[in-house]
Amino acid sequence: MKVKNRTIFMLAGILAVVTCVYLLDEWYRFNKHLELLRKDNVIAVSKLFKMLPDRADKVLRAYTHLIVTDKDVITSFEKGDRKELNTLLQPYVKLLNESFPKSTSVLTFHSAEGKVFLRTLVPEIYGDISANYRPMLRDVLKTGQPASGLEVCTKIMGFRHMTPVVRDGKLIGVLEVGTDISFMASRLQAVSSIKSAVMVNQFVASRLKLKTGDNGRAVYYNDSVIPSDVLFESGRKDVLKKSINYGGDRYDILGDFSLHDYSGSDLGQFVFLVKAGSMEGWMRSHLLHVFIIGGLGALLMIFVARKGIIDSVAELEKSHEAVLNELRLTNHNLEEKIRREVENCRIKDQIINQQQKVADMGLMLSALAHHWRQPINAVGLYVQDLADAYRNGDLNMQYIDEFEKNNMQLLNKLSESIDKYRTFFEPSVEKERFDVVEILKETGEILRATLSSQDVKLTMTCRCGDSDFDCMLSEKSPACENGYGHINGFLNEFKQTLLNLLYNSVDAIRARYAAQDCEHDGLIAVTMIADDNTIRISVADNGTGISDEIMDKVFNPFYTTKEAGKGTGIGLYMAKTVIEKYMCGSLTAKNNGRGVTMEIVLPKNSPCM
Repeated sequence: MKVKNRTIFMLAGILAVVTCVYLLDEWYRFNKHLELLRKDNVIAVSKLFKMLPDRADKVLRAYTHLIVTDKDVITSFEKGDRKELNTLLQPYVKLLNESFPKSTSVLTFHSAEGKVFLRTLVPEIYGDISANYRPMLRDVLKTGQPASGLEVCTKIMGFRHMTPVVRDGKLIGVLEVGTDISFMASRLQAVSSIKSAVMVNQFVASRLKLKTGDNGRAVYYNDSVIPSDVLFESGRKDVLKKSINYGGDRYDILGDFSLHDYSGSDLGQFVFLVKAGSMEGWMRSHLLHVFIIGGLGALLMIFVARKGIIDSVAELEKSHEAVLNELRLTNHNLEEKIRREVENCRIKDQIINQQQKVADMGLMLSALAHHWRQPINAVGLYVQDLADAYRNGDLNMQYIDEFEKNNMQLLNKLSESIDKYRTFFEPSVEKERFDVVEILKETGEILRATLSSQDVKLTMTCRCGDSDFDCMLSEKSPACENGYGHINGFLNEFKQTLLNLLYNSVDAIRARYAAQDCEHDGLIAVTMIADDNTIRISVADNGTGISDEIMDKVFNPFYTTKEAGKGTGIGLYMAKTVIEKYMCGSLTAKNNGRGVTMEIVLPKNSPCM
């Protein structure tokens, strides 16, 4: 009996020691967790502070894209019908307010002169020249490129996205969509329950007509009950305290985050506060719950049958393993399906490229035959003349030397043409810098004989800066000689793109001949214009044109209006892919009154280049 009691007391003592050690360990760990939680809050808020402006910018960009592609809206703006434009914009205003609740959102149209045409927020106020004090608007009007950033206006401070409104290639105004900066505070509070305040400097306060405090800062937004003045160290208006006591509670200041406008000027800062007492109370409550649950669990483990627990664990492990096996099988099937789809896409792309190359090669062989006909005829005439010279007794070394010289020149010319044609179908391994004028000249020399035989006239005009000249001539303008017409890209793919556009024009002209039985006056006019930022190449013809019903389909793969066997329907698709995907440009088509104009626009300073 004594031995049994001693054993019980020993077991109780061991259990007491283990329990004390466990409680001390839990207390230490949860204090560490409390400190880590505070650090995690700082990291989480920092990430959200960086992420939310980017998400807002994407949303604002999406709205501007929806609006500028709305033909009715742009037509009303172009007509100057302010009332109709305001009515058409109301659905977008509603969507914008739903995207940014509890925040003031703006939607404004500016004229090309920088004047406010319509503010949906206050439609009765317009005509002021806001470009005088808004650098973002000035930059968009000057460059014609979209811009985003933080701006301070007459009444609110917020994120803005501006995009140019272009009609028929002409800038007619600027669309501005934005929301108040307070949306960041409301989003942060929704996901983290952390209070925040936005404080601005004296310059911004004067613009927004806000009253500044003793620290020279003004409160633009504050969703807490704490005055902004108590957040800063006394006598040091730019230094935040680490924590403050206010209203019987202690608040930790997680950090300050500077705000800068579109031009980089300092506007103020975001401050985030968390109630430290609530966090500590929650941690203590959680610790108590852990102790209680741990104690109950220990008692339960004493009274629950060991075999039952082991059986339950074994059953759970078996079920877990079955689920894992099913997931592994599903994952394997998905990987295999994705691999097959990727392989099918790769094979399809190879087939498309090969079909296009075969079609282009047939056209190029036709051009090569026309290109060789004249030199071969000349060689034949020299051979006939050699026989006549022999019969007439005029054959001597001077005649033979002249005969050799003339025929070798013709043969060298044929050899050079073979090299030119061969490089057209060699894929470019990497991007290189090339002269667009030289490529136009080379392409024109290859096709001129073929086009002439089909009664089609080809003209090529190039402009570098303010100087116009014939691309087919050897002399260029000084600007082009200095690299004004150079660009980076895939050379041979670009050559094939030009060739596709020219042959499409030839087919359209021949179709007009056949349909109208008209006089053969075919014309293809190629124009290249190079400025500081872009190179524009247009290929205009007087063929059949493209009907409005199919204009949106001409760049679709395998779509063709030609007879069966005369077109693959992938030439324009491949041309658009090369220009837009690999050279970051654009390829568009439009009717010009007599035929079709295909226009290539290539940016000189694009990341793709």
